[in-house]
Amino acid sequence: MPSPHQYLPQLHQVPMFIILFFAVIIVQSADALNYVNILNVTDITTSSAELSWVTPDDTSGISNYVLMKVVNDDNTRNDTITDVGTTSFTLTDLRYHKIFTYTLVTNGTSGDTLGMASVTFLTLYNPMNRYAIGAIAIASTIFLIWIIFFILGKKCNPHRDNSARLKKIFLEMQQKEKEEKKKKISSHHAPMEDAQF
Repeated sequence: MPSPHQYLPQLHQVPMFIILFFAVIIVQSADALNYVNILNVTDITTSSAELSWVTPDDTSGISNYVLMKVVNDDNTRNDTITDVGTTSFTLTDLRYHKIFTYTLVTNGTSGDTLGMASVTFLTLYNPMNRYAIGAIAIASTIFLIWIIFFILGKKCNPHRDNSARLKKIFLEMQQKEKEEKKKKISSHHAPMEDAQF
């Protein structure tokens, strides 16, 4: 009775290119992803950043993307992206010099999660932050109040700064009065001296 194995083709009888062809198809099928697996971040500023990704070759099984930002340890804020052909998202209203983690979740048409990708980045530092601006504003206000009081003080009490000049004028007036008195006295005595001669 013949063995059933004798009807199967032996491996050395199958041409090598056919084996390689099917091996490539199997590897490609295993490697083909139906979700976004890499999330990139560019153009990071003090308050914004640009997220980008590459969509799968076949997006027919994708319903939407959900972009999640971790606010606290267990609290997230989600943005749903319904256009499955979208490859970027601009983040705005970020705080300066802070670490952010974003996760892009790919959801399937049947309601299941196909996969996800995450990225973590640090926004740039802003030297002119609100605390520095507040301190400058307070210092400027104090300086402005001091200038106002200084000007009002000069207007309301002008003799305070001109006391030396006024004192000099007063002394000059006293000196003139003394000289005028001397002249008057000398003019009164002059006729009496003439009469004695």
